[in-house]
Amino acid sequence: MIVFSCDGVLIDSMRIVAETAAKAFSDSGFPLQATTYEKLFRGRCIGRVCREYENRIGHGFDPAFVGQVYSTIIRRFDAELRAVPHVSYALTWLREPKSVFSEWPKDVIRAGLETAGLTRFFARHRIVSFHDTGFEQPFFVLAKILAIAPSECILVCRSPATIAQAIQSGLNAIGYAGSAESEEDHENRLAAAGASAVITDLRQLKQTVLTLRSKPAIRPGAAFAGRS
Repeated sequence: MIVFSCDGVLIDSMRIVAETAAKAFSDSGFPLQATTYEKLFRGRCIGRVCREYENRIGHGFDPAFVGQVYSTIIRRFDAELRAVPHVSYALTWLREPKSVFSEWPKDVIRAGLETAGLTRFFARHRIVSFHDTGFEQPFFVLAKILAIAPSECILVCRSPATIAQAIQSGLNAIGYAGSAESEEDHENRLAAAGASAVITDLRQLKQTVLTLRSKPAIRPGAAFAGRS
């Protein structure tokens, strides 16, 4: 099973999410720049960010706040969202079963995939929301939902922290550093987190997966696939 992170790997959503969330928090009295939001909270669901604020400063958000932010994100998806370059090519030629996960609610994940034209690549039961299942030991939960051993999964993700967590749970991992928003040392950070390979173009994904499957013992200390 190839397991994809959604934000920034399948859909080019990072800027939309960061701008929308930062404006919503700022309008609620918590000034926040989009770049700061992306750096601190990338990939986290809005509810988790709210709870972090609440625990830190004791402020309670309106119960409707999270839903309103996600509704705005979905509207912006309809108007602005694009698929990550070459992702349709990669998904078409990657023959293994595929799954997608995110901390976002499932309706937000589906909205992003539908807008980007990627829903057809993922069976409905393989769209997994940690928002619905909880955030403790998420990759064990993911493997249970997919009815597959963690060691049989390869994660494709752009977050070093998520890759490190997946490795600890027994998954293999490919780091993706092809986004325009990637930091200068992003490839090195993905490798240091334990990714078995780092790619910068999704057209490299099929061969990278084949290589990892043929050498199951390779693991941390990533091999760089390089730039196309």
